[in-house]
Amino acid sequence: MKAQEVRVADVLFIGPLMVWGAATSDGHPVARAALAITGLLTVIYNANNYLRRG
Repeated sequence: MKAQEVRVADVLFIGPLMVWGAATSDGHPVARAALAITGLLTVIYNANNYLRRG
């Protein structure tokens, strides 16, 4: 799998899944916040790299 395909998967599936998991979890608030922030940063980082190297 090429790097660009992985970036698309991160932007469309992995990041949003992390944010959704944080929103629907009953876990510790700090863990939920960390998961949501990591998911958002995953989307931003990979979208930026995808557009820059597109």
